[in-house]
Amino acid sequence: MIENSYMSLSCDAVGFEVTDKLSGVKTPIDWASIQLQCDGRTFTPVRVKVEPQRDSYIIKAVMTGEEITLSGRLMLQADRHWCEFSFTLTNNGEELPTPKLLQVAASSSGAFYPVGYKHRNAYQRDHNGRINSQAGEEASGGRIPGCGYPIFSENIFVGLEHVAAYTLVAEQGFRCEYYPVWQADGTISAPTLIIGHKGNFPSISKSFLDYINQISIPRQPKPILCCCTFWSDPYLGNNEYRVSVAHYQHYIAQFLEAGLKPDMLMLDAGWNERNSIFQAKAAIGGDDGLKTISDFLASQGIDFALWSSINGNMGVSWEWAKSQGYPTGTGIGAAYSAPHQFVVLPDNDFAEKIAERHVELLQRTNCKFFKIDWDCECATNPDFEEKYPTEDHIRTASIEVINRIHAAIMEANPQCLLRNGWWPSPWWLKDVTFTWLAHSGDCEYAALPSLTQRDRAVTHRDAVYYYIFKQDQTPLPFDALDNHELAKAFRNPFADTPSSWCNAIIMLYLRGTVYQSVMINAATLTDEQAEMFRAVRSFAEQYSHILFNSSAQFIGGNPAAGEVYGFLHQDANSAIAVIRNPAVKPQDFIAAELCREIDFEIKNSMIIYPYVADIDPLQEQSLLGHQLILLHFSRHEQTLPQELGKLPFNVGRDGKCYLAAGLEPDDSFGTIQEDFVMLRNPAVELLGATTEDKTERFFLRIEVPDRMQDSHILFELSGAPEAELDKIPLRVYHDRYPETGNGHAMAVTRIYAKTREGCGVICNSSSAIADFPLQYRRADVPSGGESFLNIELERIDNLHEYQLKLYLCGRRGRSRRGKSFDLPEIIQYVPRDTAADGVGEYVTLTLK
Repeated sequence: MIENSYMSLSCDAVGFEVTDKLSGVKTPIDWASIQLQCDGRTFTPVRVKVEPQRDSYIIKAVMTGEEITLSGRLMLQADRHWCEFSFTLTNNGEELPTPKLLQVAASSSGAFYPVGYKHRNAYQRDHNGRINSQAGEEASGGRIPGCGYPIFSENIFVGLEHVAAYTLVAEQGFRCEYYPVWQADGTISAPTLIIGHKGNFPSISKSFLDYINQISIPRQPKPILCCCTFWSDPYLGNNEYRVSVAHYQHYIAQFLEAGLKPDMLMLDAGWNERNSIFQAKAAIGGDDGLKTISDFLASQGIDFALWSSINGNMGVSWEWAKSQGYPTGTGIGAAYSAPHQFVVLPDNDFAEKIAERHVELLQRTNCKFFKIDWDCECATNPDFEEKYPTEDHIRTASIEVINRIHAAIMEANPQCLLRNGWWPSPWWLKDVTFTWLAHSGDCEYAALPSLTQRDRAVTHRDAVYYYIFKQDQTPLPFDALDNHELAKAFRNPFADTPSSWCNAIIMLYLRGTVYQSVMINAATLTDEQAEMFRAVRSFAEQYSHILFNSSAQFIGGNPAAGEVYGFLHQDANSAIAVIRNPAVKPQDFIAAELCREIDFEIKNSMIIYPYVADIDPLQEQSLLGHQLILLHFSRHEQTLPQELGKLPFNVGRDGKCYLAAGLEPDDSFGTIQEDFVMLRNPAVELLGATTEDKTERFFLRIEVPDRMQDSHILFELSGAPEAELDKIPLRVYHDRYPETGNGHAMAVTRIYAKTREGCGVICNSSSAIADFPLQYRRADVPSGGESFLNIELERIDNLHEYQLKLYLCGRRGRSRRGKSFDLPEIIQYVPRDTAADGVGEYVTLTLK
C-alpha cells in the first residue's frame, strides 16, 4: 500500500483502489475497465504484473490477443490530495486501423455529477448545431464541445488531463474516454487519469481548483493592463486592417498622455502579412518595424505582445496555404473568420512552421505575450476521414499538434504568456496561461431593459459568467480567463454616462480576471474617465492578494434575467464582494445570502464603495437600477469612528469623511439650515386622481432631500403585451403648485428591451430567462425640496387593465463639511469622488 495524509492506494493483478482517509470513500478501478475498441474488437489487459515502488506502482500487461502491450504507472506523491494513473499501449503486431475509442478507465462505484460549460454536449453528441453570433466577415460561430472537464461527487473528483478527452457520468460510477490514433512508432499514450479527494478543503470544487493551480503554468499575481489595438485599426475587408508604425506609436502615446501607462501593448490581428507564415506587413517594416515598436515600449517600461493564430484564415490565408501544398478544409470547431476554411493540422509540417515563426518573433522582438485565436481545431477534409473518422478524433489530434506549438514557445521563453482555448476546460492551463471567456463575443448585449449601452454590455458579459460558473459549475479559476473587454474605440465607440463608466471599470477589475485586455482608444477618454480608471486600477493592485488568488466565485442570480449578482474574493482574513443590480429598477438584496461561501467567521461587514457604512449582513440593502457596491468582510474586528455612528459617509480626496447629505446630525458636518426646511428622506404621496374623456391624471407630491444625485422617477407599466403598453402616451408635468398641470413638461425617456439576446444567452437558451412584459419610462426630478407632479396617461381603447407603478430614486450626495478620522486601511484605497458616489435610496407607489 502507498499512502499519504490524504489517501491510500492499493494495487494488484485485478486492479487498483483509491481510498480517501478522511471519509473512508473507496474508488475501485479494475484493469478490465481499460478497453481499446479497434478493428471491431475490444482489447483489455491480461496477465497484469504490478511492481511497487516508493511512491508508485509500475504496471505491465498484455492486452487480449497479445499483440498489444501496456506499460503504466500509478503514482501518489507525499503532499498531494490526488493520484495519477498513466499508461502507453504498444502494438507489436500487424498494423491496426484507428481505434474507435480508448476507454482509459471506468468504475461502477460512486454517485457522480458532471460539471463544465456545455458539458451536456458530451452526452447528446449532437454535432449538427452551429450558431453564428454576428454577421459579417469578422463573425464567429461554432459549437462548444463537452469535453475536457472533470466529474464530481461529494468527496471525489475524477478526470483525464486533456482538453479533448471525456470523463462521463454513468448511472453508477463513471467512464473516461479518449479518441486517439496510432502514432508512427505504433504507440498510443493515454492522457493521465486523475482521482482526487476533498481533503481539508471546504468543497470538492475548491479541492479541484487547488489541484489545477498546482499543475498549471503559473499566472501573474497582479492584474495586467493590456491595451489592444484591434478596434482602433480600421477594417478594410477581406480580413485586412489598416496599420502602420506611426499609428501604433500614436495609439500608445495616448495612453501615456492620459496617465494610463499599460503593462503591455498588444498588436492585434492586422499586423501580419496573411500570405506568409506571420511575417510583418511592409507597412510596418517587417521584423525591424516590430523591433522598433518593441524597443520604444521597453524604454517606457511596457511589454510587447502580439496577436497570432495557428490555422485561422485571419492569420494565414487558407488560399495561400493551399497554394503551398498544405491541406485545407472545414470544421465545426471554433470556426472563426469567413469563409470558414482552415489548414488541417495533423500529418503535415504546417504547425511546425508556425511554432518556428513564433519562437523567432519571440526572440527578435522580445515579445512577452501571444494572444492566439481565430482557429478551428476540427478542420478536416475527406482525405483525412479514414485516419480521423470522427470529429472527436480530429479534435484530439489537432489539439495535440497545437499543444506542441505552445510547448515550443514556452521552451524558448518559460516567462512568455500565452492565451488560447475557446472553451473553458481547466486543462488548457497546463499549456497556456489564459483561456478565452467563451460566448462573450465582441460586444454582445443583454435583452434586459437597460439605461445605457454600457450597462447592457456589462449585463451580457456577466450573464456569460453566470452560465459558465453558476449554471454549469465550470471548475476554472477566474484569474485564468481572458475577460475580452473593455470596448471604446474607433470601430466600437460606446455611449457612457459618468456612472456607467465608473461601474464598468470596477467590474473589469473586480471579476477577478488577471489579464485585462482593454480595446480602447485612450484619445476618446475624458480626464475624469482616465482618473477613474487609475483609481480602480490602484485599488485592484493594492488588494491583488485578495482579488487575484483564484478564489473568485460568481454569486447571486442570472444577470440576463435581471437578478442581483456579484463576484466574491477572499483570502484567509478578508473577503471583497462586488454586488450589481442589472435591472433598470431598484432591487434589494441580503449580503449574507449572497456571500455564504466565505470560509472564515465574519467579525465585521462594511460597504466600502460607493459610500462607507457598517452593515448587518442579514439586513436588506438597496441597489438602484444598474448600481453596484463593494462589500468588505473581515475575520477581525474593525471599527469606524464613533462620531460617525452607523451613518453612511464618503471619503474625499482630502482624506476627510463626509456624511451623506440629509443625514448629518449637526452643523459640524454641514447641516446649516433649520430642520423644518431640511428633508431627511425621499417621499412620494398620491394627492388625487381624475379621469376626463380618455385622459387619466395622477397628482403627486414628492420630497427629495438636498444634493440628491441622479434624482428621477421610474415608471413601470405592466399587465398587457409590450406592444400594447407602447401605445400609451405618458406625460409628466412638474410644478410648485399641486394639481395645476401648468408646470414644466418633463422629458420622459422610454427604456427598451432588446429584441434579440446576445450570443451567450442564445447559446444557453435552455436556461430560464425572464420574460419582459414590462415597460419602463424615466423622468428626471429636481432635488432639494417639495414639489408636485401631474402624471397624464391617455386611455387606449380595449386596454383598461394595465398596471402602473413608480419608483422615486436617487443617490444621496455628501455633506459639504468633512472631518478627519483614522480609518481602516481598505477605506483609504477605495476610489474617491467618483460620479457613482452616494447612497442609493428609493420609495415606491402603485398608482393603478
